[in-house]
Order: sequence, then structure tokens, then C-alpha cells
Amino acid sequence: MYVEAMDAEILEHYQKNYGAELFPFGEPPHPYRFIINEAVMKQITEVYDYDDSDEEI
Repeated sequence: MYVEAMDAEILEHYQKNYGAELFPFGEPPHPYRFIINEAVMKQITEVYDYDDSDEEI
């Protein structure tokens, strides 16, 4: 899965904690785009679930 972090600090968090790999290529290129495997992404979405929150994404 391809994901784009908002900044270098967030990218580093995903690299350190979830094994994300930098992948800045594509159209348009993005300096904080990374790839992460599907099993890890499922784990992340279970932790960061916004259904029980009033927070907007």
C-alpha cells in the first residue's frame, strides 16, 4: 500500500514503528510517500479508528 505522510517526522514514525519504506516516486512525486505491507496497514487501521471519535479526518 502507498501512503503519503504530511512531513518527515510522521514518515520517520512509520519507518521506525511499522517498517515503512520510503517510495517518493509516482505522479506527482511526493517526498514523504512510503510503502507498507497490507498486514501492517490492517494493524494500523485497527489502532487509529476514527469511528468512535468526533475528530474529522
